[in-house]
Amino acid sequence: MTFTKSQNQENAYYVSSQGKLFGKVKKVERWVVRGGRIEWEAYHAGKYLGSFGTRNDAGAFLVNPA
Repeated sequence: MTFTKSQNQENAYYVSSQGKLFGKVKKVERWVVRGGRIEWEAYHAGKYLGSFGTRNDAGAFLVNPA
């Protein structure tokens, strides 16, 4: 699995494996009263698929959906 930084969006990476593009993961900072929380959102064909704790978890979901 390979992450390639997006030229158009900050904190966004394209996910590919074996030369095939699977989607995009995007880092999102959620601010709450006690500080911040970082999540990674997975997208395929512009459709939001879910939030994950790490970039690798989000990418793995795109490559091998459950």
